[in-house]
Amino acid sequence: MLRKGPPIDLTALTTASTAATTLLGVVVALLVDFWWGRASAASIGRAAIATAIGWTAFLLAWAGAGRALDGALVLPLAAVSGLAAVLVSTPAHIVGLSPHRTYGVVAAWSLLVYSPITLVAFTTVSGFFATGYVPLDLAGALPGLVAAGASGAAFLLVTRDTDRAFPPGVDRRSRVRIVLLFAVLWALWLVWMLGLELAITTASPRILLNGLLAPVAAAVAWLVVQRIRRAETTLTAALGGLYCGLVAIAPAGGYIDSTGAIVTGATAGAVCSLLGYHLARTNGQASWLPTIQLLVGGTIGAVLVGVFAIRSGLVVTGQPETILSQLASAGSAIGLSFVVSLVLWSIATRGGRRARVDTQ
Repeated sequence: MLRKGPPIDLTALTTASTAATTLLGVVVALLVDFWWGRASAASIGRAAIATAIGWTAFLLAWAGAGRALDGALVLPLAAVSGLAAVLVSTPAHIVGLSPHRTYGVVAAWSLLVYSPITLVAFTTVSGFFATGYVPLDLAGALPGLVAAGASGAAFLLVTRDTDRAFPPGVDRRSRVRIVLLFAVLWALWLVWMLGLELAITTASPRILLNGLLAPVAAAVAWLVVQRIRRAETTLTAALGGLYCGLVAIAPAGGYIDSTGAIVTGATAGAVCSLLGYHLARTNGQASWLPTIQLLVGGTIGAVLVGVFAIRSGLVVTGQPETILSQLASAGSAIGLSFVVSLVLWSIATRGGRRARVDTQ
């Protein structure tokens, strides 16, 4: 659950978190298209459409569920729904699946996966699907990042499409833009996590510090793995590690100390590097890398909360309840998203023609 303390200017914090999360979707879309050599105004339009679909689906689900969710959380979690919609649409966009099919899946996924997971997790004391396990999830990362990663994995398993599956290469000017955009993404990510605390509390400095330490630790671990396996150090690896660390710290930022953040980031960076590159090369699809960052990186972050949580973690109490809660919650989110997405993407790609992906 999102943690709240005595509210200090709640409206400003809610607005900041909502705006930052909404802009994150645009930045992600631009980063993807710069990397694949086709960034344009259409990139922003694509993000805007997916974001609007995510917002609309969540607000409809919230209204239909009797509006039991705390009113202060409605807009921030609607914004996370918009971000998740962009992430879900990205693998299909990369391989050139027609937009109307992609957006149809995004709308259904937002209604059938993101919305129920979020509403159940944040409006009941019984946890995900009445498991009795209520997740510790600062930024709504389980429905917004991990479940989106499970959807990406389902899409890649359904398509197995190697046609133009790898970016054509990034020129120097695009690299500068990518680095600048990534700096913006990092800043917005920190605002997202700080704002969803919905209060200025003693946890706020910890969230900010952990949001800086975990990505750096993940980047270092990713680069070490790359150096050992390939004897090189690249910008792609550094940025991949930083992004993986941001994903991993999103659920954990306010619950763990700096040591836990470093271990979480380093673990996520190393595992995602090994697994992501392996799957990308084995299947011929570069989209496995960002998919693994979301799915595995986010899951590692969520599960390690159960180990390092300051008040209830395994390291502190010696009791397994919190880690079991995190495992059950993450498993429920992944299972629902993967099964539903497998059906949706199978229908969407059946007999469909993919648009030619222009990488020039």
